[in-house]
Amino acid sequence: MNWLVVVILAHLLNAVVFVIDKFLLSKAVKDTFSYVAAIGLLGAVVILLIPFVAFEYPGIWLLFVNLITGVFFIAALLYFFQSLQRNEASRIVPLIGSTIPVITFILSFLFLGERLDSFELLAFLVLIVGTFILTKEEKSHVQKKKFTIQGLWGAFLAAFFFALSFVLNKYIFDTQPFWSGFIWIRIGSLLTIFALLLSSQRRLAIKTAVRKTKKRILGIFLGNQAIGALGFILISYAISLASVTLVNSLQGVQYALLLILAIIASLKYPKILQENMSRSALTQKFFGVILIGAGLFILSFYGTA
Repeated sequence: MNWLVVVILAHLLNAVVFVIDKFLLSKAVKDTFSYVAAIGLLGAVVILLIPFVAFEYPGIWLLFVNLITGVFFIAALLYFFQSLQRNEASRIVPLIGSTIPVITFILSFLFLGERLDSFELLAFLVLIVGTFILTKEEKSHVQKKKFTIQGLWGAFLAAFFFALSFVLNKYIFDTQPFWSGFIWIRIGSLLTIFALLLSSQRRLAIKTAVRKTKKRILGIFLGNQAIGALGFILISYAISLASVTLVNSLQGVQYALLLILAIIASLKYPKILQENMSRSALTQKFFGVILIGAGLFILSFYGTA
């Protein structure tokens, strides 16, 4: 399957997951560590695949890289949710969403030796600009809330750790079987959660969160994580097939799909995503979608990754 199709399918799934995550974090689960811990623990279910896939011991160096990649992914999630708590999503999401591909481009250039041809570089730039325009809220819609240095620093660290984990994913998938590397990374994330749970305060937070969460919400969370797991596997598979820089630059596709979901959902449930649906906002977002479509067109017909 073409890597571009794989990425688009992954972002479609991730868009659905984002909508449900936003609902759960705003209505049902207030403690972000508990949420990240649950994601890390459930991600380890992939270990059950070991008897059925090409799983192997990669050697001491690659084992270290696999495990540390899992650590970086959990760190990225924690900083992402913390930065969302300290600042408005309308400022944090475009900042992180447009920063991840840029950092990925730099890291993959320096450490993986990735080079984009002229058309791929053009597509990369168009996709980044489109992503920023699509996710940037109008000043009139953004509440007047201080953009803290802590929140800004947290957003940068989230973007950096996401980018670093994706670049290391590419290195791992280029040097060992896909499923073997994928499972070792998930083990790294699981060990990170176990290390964080050595704190009695964090264990208490999780027990409290589970006790206060209704069974129906737990069912929604588990179903959502199953969808998210499939989306993450598809993203990882796309990274194994193509340039990690280009795969990450397609983050805007998820935001475009989110916009479509928001428009559809707003017809019956206008408060679910709380998207700004004013004429000027939709015009801006439409322009962002056009740029993302242009980037996809360039990659489809001229890209070589």
